[in-house]
Amino acid sequence: MARKIITIGECILNVEFCNGVPVKAFPGGRILNVATMLGRCGYDVEMVGECGQDRMGDLIIEALTENNVSTRSIDRFTEGLTPSRYIFNDAPSVYYQQFSEQEFDFVWPSLERDDIVVFGSFFAVSQRVRARVYELLQYASERGAIIIYLPGFAPQRAPRITKQMPAIFENLELADMVVCRNNDLKYIFGGDNEADVFNRHISFYSSNFVNINEAEGVITHRYAKDVDVATLPPTADLLHYNVAIVASIVKQIIDENLTRESLHEVSLSSITKVLENNQN
Repeated sequence: MARKIITIGECILNVEFCNGVPVKAFPGGRILNVATMLGRCGYDVEMVGECGQDRMGDLIIEALTENNVSTRSIDRFTEGLTPSRYIFNDAPSVYYQQFSEQEFDFVWPSLERDDIVVFGSFFAVSQRVRARVYELLQYASERGAIIIYLPGFAPQRAPRITKQMPAIFENLELADMVVCRNNDLKYIFGGDNEADVFNRHISFYSSNFVNINEAEGVITHRYAKDVDVATLPPTADLLHYNVAIVASIVKQIIDENLTRESLHEVSLSSITKVLENNQN
């Protein structure tokens, strides 16, 4: 039986502006982008999230379906509006959300041992959906699924990070692998030295840690005391890199039949080769 990939995260409609004029609208959210990339590659992917029963929500569902991602576990709420993000070329992004007061309710995805769960961003700590998301993560852990946690999110989503730390530490405790960016280290853990952050904040919970240092163009994989470092091929598209690295990790786990016990064998050289091929 083919291994399944369950992605848990926000479904957002991005609206891109240029000099104050909207020029493009497209589905977004880091986890959603990972799901789309993996679905496009032909893997069995299911998205867990929510969006409104409005035209913006329809666009998100249509895009996921076109990219071979199952949307059966997306809650289409009837009150409120699909979240949106306004992206400006001369100012920080602005998030707009008007959620339903109804409880986050979704079709429970089936999970088997060594299926893969990718979750994270603000959706993973939002108190509005926290109870249901945490319940699903506990179920995934009990079933023996491989859980990959992406803790980073835009600071404007939660200016007071201390309020989110209890949920972040609960997520770390369930994670088999943690994937961060240097900006995440600074905002969440108060430092940009990935070795220090790993030793002080992450290793107690998860021994598998991947950090993407965009400024220096380096990716690091730490497993207990072992360290692997690789240079990323140059690119101006850092958003694509972040998503492509996570998708490449998942692809490698499936293609090389890695399990929860052999997850530490993830190879950075395989990831950088995939990125180089995507550049060509």
